[in-house]
Amino acid sequence: MASSGRPSKFKLIISLAIMLVLLIFTLQNSHEVTIRFMLWQTTMSRALILFIVFSVGVLVGYFLGGTGKRK
Repeated sequence: MASSGRPSKFKLIISLAIMLVLLIFTLQNSHEVTIRFMLWQTTMSRALILFIVFSVGVLVGYFLGGTGKRK
């Protein structure tokens, strides 16, 4: 049987909605913050940090997510 493509459209709509919410949240949180990790320290925009963390999460989900067919 051929798939109707409906799950793909649903995922696309949900993904776009999440991106829109993330964009609004990021634009409202553009203050500079300092990040400290062990001996490393940097100051950058909270919006940039949020974007980087979200992007890393998307990449990890993409590469570690199931690519096989589900029953």
